[in-house]
Parts: sequence; structure tokens; C-alpha cells
Amino acid sequence: MTLSTDVYIQGEVDLDTLRRIVQEALAKFDDRPVEAQIWQENGGPDNDSEYWQNTFESVPGQGLPAWTIVYHGADGAWLAPEDKYDDDVEEGEEPRFVAPRHFARIDFDTAYGYQGPNRMTCNHLHVLLMSEVGDWLKAQHVPWQWHNEYSGDIYDGFEGFASLIGDGVDAQSWFQDIAKPAIEADILRSETIEEGPR
Repeated sequence: MTLSTDVYIQGEVDLDTLRRIVQEALAKFDDRPVEAQIWQENGGPDNDSEYWQNTFESVPGQGLPAWTIVYHGADGAWLAPEDKYDDDVEEGEEPRFVAPRHFARIDFDTAYGYQGPNRMTCNHLHVLLMSEVGDWLKAQHVPWQWHNEYSGDIYDGFEGFASLIGDGVDAQSWFQDIAKPAIEADILRSETIEEGPR
């Protein structure tokens, strides 16, 4: 289970510079330099995957604090507003939220169990990553918004960071007190079944 935080960039920026800013932000919370990060570009005319077209993503499994994907339109096109639903949407159900029109979107995705320096959680990490990118966007005079996965709210710029931390404390408690014990019990049950009766 992961915390996924989307940042919607609402002005045109140089995509190569944006990628570098995102990589540098991640490097501040990782032991390796930017050059050691592994990224891949997806998209182009040979890619028949509609979902993965026009993305720049960190390759999962390399130990970065967040799996990060930068989505952008083809040839600098803006991405239209998009209805977002929960995974188990019922027919006729209203969207959970509507992603705003944007030039690019950054998705930071980190395990709920993440523990960084000084007891940093995934919520703290995402606030710090957004702050790094937000400082650069502010210097470019480019507005941005972000989506709080817990509440469904969309905030302007640096607003609402305290809500992500607060909602994250509640989510961490749920994960530690309910989800983690259930997962551990399921693993133990699976191991017992595989070993058979003694």
C-alpha cells in the first residue's frame, strides 16, 4: 500500500529542467547522486500503451524514496481535466475528484511503511518533495496544485501541507494497528498451510 501524491503543473515549463528538478529533489532523500538514479522515457509513436505514453519515470525497485512519474502531453500539449474514480467504482457513481487541466503532472508514490531520517514518514517526504519542486515553480511564476489522496481535496501550491501530515498520522495508525497485523497474520497462515500439519 502506498501514498500517491499528484502535483499538477499549471503553466508551461521546460520538461528537461522539470525532470532534473524532480531528480534533484529525490536525491536529497537518497544516499546516491542523481547520476545513479535509473529513469526511463515512455511514449512516442511506437508505444501503443495509452496509459504510459509521454511519461518519464524512475524505474521501480532501485530503492529511491518515491517511485516517481512525470506525465506530460505529446509535443507540449496540455492534459485535459480528468475524472478520477476509486478502483471499485459502481456504475453511475460520481468521480472521487476531477484532476484539473495541467501542462504536466508529477506522481510521487511511496510505501506507507516508509521510514526516512528522523522518523520521517511518506507524508513528510511528499511534503518535502513538493516543497522542492514548488520552490522552483514559484521562481518560474508557474502556478501548481496538488491532490491529497486521503481527503480527495486539491490544494493550490503550498497550501494544505498540514492536512497531508495530519491525515497521514491517521493513515499510519490504521496501517500499523489494522493493516500490518492482518498482512502478517495472512503471511503466517500461508506459511502454515504450505508446511502442512506437524
